[in-house]
Amino acid sequence: LAIRDVSVVDVGTVLARARLLWILAALVSTALTVAVGVARWRVLFHADGERPAWSNLAVALLVGQMLNIMLPLRLGEMVRAFWLSRAEGIPIGRALGTVVIEKLADLTSLGVAVGALLLLVSVPVWAVVPGRGLIVTALGAACAIVLIATSGRSIVVFVLGMAVRLSPALGARLTLLGETALEGSRVLDSWKACVAVAFLTLLGL
Repeated sequence: LAIRDVSVVDVGTVLARARLLWILAALVSTALTVAVGVARWRVLFHADGERPAWSNLAVALLVGQMLNIMLPLRLGEMVRAFWLSRAEGIPIGRALGTVVIEKLADLTSLGVAVGALLLLVSVPVWAVVPGRGLIVTALGAACAIVLIATSGRSIVVFVLGMAVRLSPALGARLTLLGETALEGSRVLDSWKACVAVAFLTLLGL
């Protein structure tokens, strides 16, 4: 949809005028960003010493990013978790759990970066309010990470207990999904893994 009205001739003309060095720099930057994302996702499976194949992680991540561009509500994140689950034989809940922790880490690091900009750089007035909104969102994400790390199982048990009361059949399915999703957050049990995830998250901004 994004390129349906774009002339191939015009694209060729623009590329012919572009500097090869900048094109290569952009490609290298994109490749490094993907590599950092793959490395971080692999670290998120730290808990049981499980290490999914680099190739499966990379394919799943790229497929997810492509679908995020094409589909609403960032449905590509769910697709990449499903893709990796099928490729590695990992429970879908666990793969989704790592994606949730990853997104919370993204929001937190983005808030840190925006906060640093607001403090150290003179930004336009129109950018201040949205920036503060991002910082508040980041604080919420950081609180969610702490809550999952300290009380994740209690929260899952409470929510699933309510689901079982409403629908025993649905509750049973959600119980399995919730338990495996909680396993995806076990990276929070290791401070070394948390530091690695934080570093890779900031590196990938």
